[in-house]
Amino acid sequence: MAWEWSHTSEAYENARLNVEQLPRETLLTVLREWAYDDRVQAGRRKSFRLPAGVPQLDTGLLVEKVWARTEELSLCDNRGFRCWICPNGCHTVPYDPPKTQEAKGTEE
Repeated sequence: MAWEWSHTSEAYENARLNVEQLPRETLLTVLREWAYDDRVQAGRRKSFRLPAGVPQLDTGLLVEKVWARTEELSLCDNRGFRCWICPNGCHTVPYDPPKTQEAKGTEE
């Protein structure tokens, strides 16, 4: 179950910053899921292939593409703690401020 967004602008900025910290491979996986969903919605052959040229894009542009689709979808988990970044909600980011590299190192 999903909820529509109803957070503060600060929460959305935090979620976007969390998307920026995702590994490139995760961003590409999320974009594959969007490509698959687009094809299913259009009634075309189902395929997880990315559109031509997307894998070669700069990581910053991948973040922009993921975030644009995330804003378009505007869904979160049913408690409102995690922002959906893919059409099925299997990839999410928190609305909390991103952890710094120093903080990540102390948790491990």
